[in-house]
Amino acid sequence: MTHLTHAMSAWLLTYAAHSTLLLAGAWVLQRVYVRSAAGRDLLWKLTAFMPLLTATTHSFLPAIRFGAVAVRYELPAVTLSQGEPIEMAQPTAPRVNLDPAQSADALRDDKAQLSPGSRVAGPSWFTIVASISGSCSFLALAFLVRRHVRAMVRLRDRKIVRDAVLMGELERVTSRAGVHRTIRLTMTDAIRSPIALGRGEICLPWCVMAQLTPEQREAMLAHELAHLQRNDPHWLIAFNVVEGRSILQPLNRIARRRLQ
Repeated sequence: MTHLTHAMSAWLLTYAAHSTLLLAGAWVLQRVYVRSAAGRDLLWKLTAFMPLLTATTHSFLPAIRFGAVAVRYELPAVTLSQGEPIEMAQPTAPRVNLDPAQSADALRDDKAQLSPGSRVAGPSWFTIVASISGSCSFLALAFLVRRHVRAMVRLRDRKIVRDAVLMGELERVTSRAGVHRTIRLTMTDAIRSPIALGRGEICLPWCVMAQLTPEQREAMLAHELAHLQRNDPHWLIAFNVVEGRSILQPLNRIARRRLQ
């Protein structure tokens, strides 16, 4: 257990160092050098997930550590002359005192000789760091799952759109975008703005037919279709998981907001 907590703490510290350098570098690059939206999108995705790989590689695969040199340890060779007998030392069993009275006296003497500093130590800071991080990550991920389940419960009453006008507008948008797969169009009164779900569903609020013009509805559908083409719903879930898993790294929140 001690070895596991030390390994977890070492990984956390390595991840904190790598993610801080990469995310801070991404923040500087997107302000100074990277100007395009696509470039910034790729930059934040790489720097948000690359520390997971580099920290795991550095912590659990010592042979591939950056800047490290693999060292091979070899036992010294032993040369024996031909015909020389090899004498093996026979292990001697420790003597056990079976007298209960003498054993109790020896135990009391040993306890008396123990100094205050030789008592069993409390949990190390490795254990404390790993426990705090694990507890925070578990709570954050549990909150994320709860929020996702609540959102799905709110959207469970959505209805598939059969309106010919909306379906015609969606068909024109997908045709202009060169999208040939089927996009599912649904409606519900549980939301106030359109959202993209999964890989192929656009969910609209019921008010769009009354409050928006045909041109505005097509622009709205094109916007949500772009989210589906970029897999933004899945990327957002992945960023939320990374943010919850490493809650002690506040720069992940910046990366998620930049992506959004």
